[in-house]
Amino acid sequence: MKLRLQIILIFLIASLLVVGTSAVIYYHYVRQIIINQSVNQLHSVSEAKRARIRAILDERIRNVDMLKKNIPLNKQLKKYLEDPTAINQIALYSALIQAKEDIHGVNKIVLTDSSGKVILKSSTKIHDSETDYSHHSCIKKLARHKITHTYAYNTDNKLVFTFATHIYRNYVILIEFDVNDIHAVLLDYSGLGKSGESFLIEKNGEDSIRIISPLRFSKNIFHSLPINSFYKEALSGKNSIYRDVPGYRKKNVIASTKYIDYTGWAIISQMDVDENLDQVRQLQSLTLMVALSIIFLMFIFIYLYAYYFVKPINDIAETARKISEGDLTHRVRYKSNNELGTLARAFNDMTDKLLETQKELESKIKELNRSNEELDRYAHVISHDLKSPLNSLKGLLDIFKLEYKNKLDAQGEQMIYMMEEQLKNMKLMIKGMLEYAEVKSNIKQIEEIDLNVIVSDIIKNMFVPTHINISIISTLPTIKIERILIQQIFQNLISNAVKYMDKEKGEIKIGCTENTDHYTFYVSDNGPGIDKKYHEKIFELFKTASVEKSYNSSGIGLAIVKKIIQDKQGDIWLTSEQGIGTTFYFKLPKS
Repeated sequence: MKLRLQIILIFLIASLLVVGTSAVIYYHYVRQIIINQSVNQLHSVSEAKRARIRAILDERIRNVDMLKKNIPLNKQLKKYLEDPTAINQIALYSALIQAKEDIHGVNKIVLTDSSGKVILKSSTKIHDSETDYSHHSCIKKLARHKITHTYAYNTDNKLVFTFATHIYRNYVILIEFDVNDIHAVLLDYSGLGKSGESFLIEKNGEDSIRIISPLRFSKNIFHSLPINSFYKEALSGKNSIYRDVPGYRKKNVIASTKYIDYTGWAIISQMDVDENLDQVRQLQSLTLMVALSIIFLMFIFIYLYAYYFVKPINDIAETARKISEGDLTHRVRYKSNNELGTLARAFNDMTDKLLETQKELESKIKELNRSNEELDRYAHVISHDLKSPLNSLKGLLDIFKLEYKNKLDAQGEQMIYMMEEQLKNMKLMIKGMLEYAEVKSNIKQIEEIDLNVIVSDIIKNMFVPTHINISIISTLPTIKIERILIQQIFQNLISNAVKYMDKEKGEIKIGCTENTDHYTFYVSDNGPGIDKKYHEKIFELFKTASVEKSYNSSGIGLAIVKKIIQDKQGDIWLTSEQGIGTTFYFKLPKS
């Protein structure tokens, strides 16, 4: 993945996290504010309506008390009771009518005795002919209360609020008030939105309640509903806020409840949760649009920043690629005083130094090549110059042997033999020195070599005594290497094992183990073994572990093997036990 895309993705993901988290927090915060505003609004509306209804009821109670103490009415009632003539009845009726007119909102006034038998009514309607109010709940409650009230339909099938109290000599006066002013309070939907409403409830037995005022979405009064904890708490005198409760229309609502003292009523002000959620959904859409706009603007900013930030890095990367291809003349074309500009200048300075180093290195390589060529020529010259006197000495020895063959005793012949052996060793040393000097000059092209084939060919072309068995005990790998070098390694190790074998039944084993990044080869024999003090020396030039004169060795072979393996970043070592055998290990990297 390109760096520019990585930067864009990282910043974009970070932006999404930051903006998304902020949007969610903001949404829930404002959502709570909206709900709290609705709750506070309902609380205020409910409290205001309760206060207005309380004021109306208090006014009604004052009116009842005033009527109870009405002097003309009490005076005329006294006269009528002492002398129930038609004149006194008319006078009492006139006082009753006057009292009714003095009080606002009164529909009817009824005078009864303590048992509820009607004495006189302010109404003269034909259908209002009821003469016995003993069944009226207000009359029944007067045994326990000074003033009683009911909220029900009257004989005119009109919803009224009726008060009852004792007047002169335990006679009872019932006053019917209309409820229009109370209903006007409840039917005022200001501050309640499209779904809000306020209504009154009271208990209707132990297991239900009833709504006793008009509803916004239904004009029927006295709905009976199963009682639940929401209504039960309201009627128990608890003033509460409910944020998500089921309403009478089977919709969840936010509600505020206020209990109205001494009435047994509770006023419920409620609003559908969905209406609040509409505002929340609008907020959600607005928040989403704002968040997406911010993310889009940040994406543009990030894209431009990534382009500005990545361009010099791409220039540096391109310059590095050109340098890796050998073009040290390429430079980063970015000028700025920021950190990237400093990096570009540092990279150009590094390239300048690399160019200078390359020139110095090329100069030293040329000088080294010249030195190597001179050393090669010197080695060849030295070997040629040494071979000439050795060949001359060999010729003189041959002539000497022919001339004085019959004149030499055993000691003389032994001395001649020792001189010939020393001449052979000198020739072997010169040959080994040439081979060591020519290890790199003989290197050919690298190729894939099947070592099973190479080692088998070496064994076939080598003189192996019949008492020695050479076996490849594990499959050898195919590796990339110069053919002549790997041949020299195995040729020297196997030939040494054959040369120094001292057992009647010799065993030479060749194998390999594979590791993660290299191969480890081994050549093992059951020969004489090598003393531990020679384990390092045998890899030096002209050093051998044998003191036996019968072994013709230049001491060059293992030095050549070590040189080849080290040039390939490998390693060579051995384990040996005298009288039991020796194992040579060498490691070559796979790459």
